Amino acid sequence: MYGSQQGRFQGNQGVPPQQESVPAQNSENRQLQWVMESLAKLEHSHNNLSTKIDMRIDGIEEKLTNATSHLDTKIQGHQQRIDERLDIKHTALEGKIDTHTQLFTTKMENCELKIHNKIAESRITTIKWFVGLLIAVPGAGWMLIQIASKILTK
Repeated sequence: MYGSQQGRFQGNQGVPPQQESVPAQNSENRQLQWVMESLAKLEHSHNNLSTKIDMRIDGIEEKLTNATSHLDTKIQGHQQRIDERLDIKHTALEGKIDTHTQLFTTKMENCELKIHNKIAESRITTIKWFVGLLIAVPGAGWMLIQIASKILTK
């Protein structure tokens, strides 16, 4: 049984027992000594394996910490570039909004000025027509009277 497992104990896996079988039952001290030696070797191999596992875990943990910090700095840089681009776009949009607002205000003021000018012109035109009618109607009436009197006196 131990002979077939001996290859399994070589290397970093542990230490094989010194004997290939259980010691003879002729001396209990010898059996106890063999069990104690086997337990000591097993404990030693367990401690070695535990130390190696701890070292590997620490190495992996350190690699993960480094990778995480590297990715964090990469992400922060990417976010910073995105924020800068968004700030530039935001500033450009604010400029466009201001420009369009000023243009709209100017157009509204021009339209308002045109409306006031048209109203003033229409008042002047209305007054001209009214004055013209005031002058023309009595003149036309006097002319009709003169024509009628000439026709009737003949």
